[in-house]
Amino acid sequence: MLACTVRCTMNAMNGRVLLLTFLTASGCGDGSPGPGGDADVLDGSTDGGGEPDATPPPDPCDPNPCDGPNRGVCESDTGDAACLCDSGFEERGGECLPADSCDEGTCNTRGTCRLEATGPECDCELGFAGRFCSECDASSGYYDDGSGGCTLDACDPSPCDDPERRLCEVVDGTASCLCNAGTHDEGGACVTDVTCTDTTCSGNGECALISDGTECTCDAGWDGDRCGECDEVLGYHPDGAGGCTMDICRPNPCTEPLRSVCTDDAGFPRCDCEVGAHLEIDTCVRDEVCEAATCSGNGDCTLVMGRTDCVCRTGFAGVSCGMCDVGYHPDGLGGCTTDVCLPNPCTAPLQTVCVAAGATATCECDPGAHPDGSGGCTTDPCLPDLCLAMNQACRVVAGAAECYVPVCDDMNPCTDDVVVGGVCVYTDRGDGAACSTDICLEGETCLAEVCGGGSALDCDDGDPCTADSCGMAGCEWISDDSLIPTDDGIACTIGACESGIATHTPSNALCDDGSFCNGAETCNPGAGAGLDGCQPGTPPGAPAVSVPCDFYTCNEATTSFERTQLGTGAACDDGIACTSGDACDTFGVCLGAPTGACTPSTSCSTTSALETDFDVGLAPITGRITQNGAALPMATPDYENGVVLARAHDTGKLHRLRVIDWRRGSYPNYTRSAGSDLIETMLMPGSYDILYQRAYEA
Repeated sequence: MLACTVRCTMNAMNGRVLLLTFLTASGCGDGSPGPGGDADVLDGSTDGGGEPDATPPPDPCDPNPCDGPNRGVCESDTGDAACLCDSGFEERGGECLPADSCDEGTCNTRGTCRLEATGPECDCELGFAGRFCSECDASSGYYDDGSGGCTLDACDPSPCDDPERRLCEVVDGTASCLCNAGTHDEGGACVTDVTCTDTTCSGNGECALISDGTECTCDAGWDGDRCGECDEVLGYHPDGAGGCTMDICRPNPCTEPLRSVCTDDAGFPRCDCEVGAHLEIDTCVRDEVCEAATCSGNGDCTLVMGRTDCVCRTGFAGVSCGMCDVGYHPDGLGGCTTDVCLPNPCTAPLQTVCVAAGATATCECDPGAHPDGSGGCTTDPCLPDLCLAMNQACRVVAGAAECYVPVCDDMNPCTDDVVVGGVCVYTDRGDGAACSTDICLEGETCLAEVCGGGSALDCDDGDPCTADSCGMAGCEWISDDSLIPTDDGIACTIGACESGIATHTPSNALCDDGSFCNGAETCNPGAGAGLDGCQPGTPPGAPAVSVPCDFYTCNEATTSFERTQLGTGAACDDGIACTSGDACDTFGVCLGAPTGACTPSTSCSTTSALETDFDVGLAPITGRITQNGAALPMATPDYENGVVLARAHDTGKLHRLRVIDWRRGSYPNYTRSAGSDLIETMLMPGSYDILYQRAYEA
């Protein structure tokens, strides 16, 4: 009886697809196995005539030219390389950005996609890993098989396609191609073993020397001349990790996502869900997780067959306890209640106090507020208004209501303003009614409730020293010393306003004729003055007394006195009539020789009158008395007087110059007589001190 087994594997090598056909024969064919005891044939792709096809064009995706950010998938369907986004990413605006939805290629067709808050997530098939199942599960020992799959055995499928080196061995996770079992490497060539080596029986049996070579006794589960195959007759098969096993769950046939738990069920593999997953219809899905929000925070969560189940707290209902139970309603704070005052139905201003009355609620005023008389609440003491009954208005004083009569003034002089019901009412006074919009206008009248017309108010008081105007209080008369009063008819006086009183002050400058030697003329209207009010001047006095031999003369050109001293013998006049030959002596004294008329008598028996005037010279004193540089006031509230005195240095005698008397009238209108501030008198020549004495009694 013949038994033949054929195993076919597709393997991608160097961009070409090779079909490796392993024929394991027991009594098949001509009984002439190849090296190692196995009939190993490499069946290349041919055109039927035994000759291989022409070399295919190079693959533009080998090596992969795609290295952009998240853009590492190469496709060459059109003959050119096209770089596509990696799994889990999608093209948006020319960039490969994380996908926000599940689609057919999200998990590289190696898993099941599910949407989480962070985006798509994948549950991968057995052997695959990574967020989008784009990697092999290295933590579980899986390798990239070079064909887009993952395997636990780097030698499955075998990369060894050399007929003499088909023995594949994993060294440090990498497949190595060794000489076929029963042969060994000598100088780079595989030669038949003549002694037992580690590879003579593929490492799966005991080697023995026989007369014509070696012989293998296979370990349990292995078969073949060199123990390189699993003993399928006894029910062994490759375990996917380089060994042979009778375990139906090795290699694991359960590769669906989350369904990798394999169990032998009467000789057939049964695939169950992994821990943390459960079966829904025919697919394993992750168990739901009890989280803080699973039961809306209103119940207790438990897992039942992988699904969450909520037991709601009192007052809550629904699958996720997200609604209120029968008889309950939302309390406005995220809970459920039977309290009619939750949430508070009282939202009117100052009326938020809720009072439950069975199944209904009433709204009362807040603390500090009171009913306003209209169904609402207020803090205004004037509501409700208790002043209306007295035809008064209400205002708040110190936090309490106070009734008062309002002052009604609409600022329109053509209306009558009255209080009606505590409120101001304004009534038209009618056309032609007298009115006033400006205190500085007179004769205004009303027309269509508008006051107008009139003329400016005359405020002239006839006083030349006041500025006449009309202001807020009507006519105003303000003393203005910058004004000039009317002329008094005297040329040498200057008119001025002083403290609101018109004055005419004498000005000597207006009388000065410019001559030095005839003295300074003065303005002193009165006796001796001309029509212009000017008095003639008094010639200036010489620096010393002139005598006939030593005298002074006035020089107008130099405005000074020139001294003339006559020499001895110079003719002079001694002023004595009974002398002759008057001449200056050596002492500068004018002397004459007495004549007979000068004979003295020893006694006077008679007297006779002086035949000539005896002139005693007097000095005129004129001026004005001022106070602090200004004119003396005309009025004073004090009953008093004063006097200005001149005290002679030689005799100490006092000479009264002027009495100032403020005793005219009665308090508070004491006044002084006009002109009592002027001094016009004469003094004997000499030196004087000027004194002022208050409260002088004449």
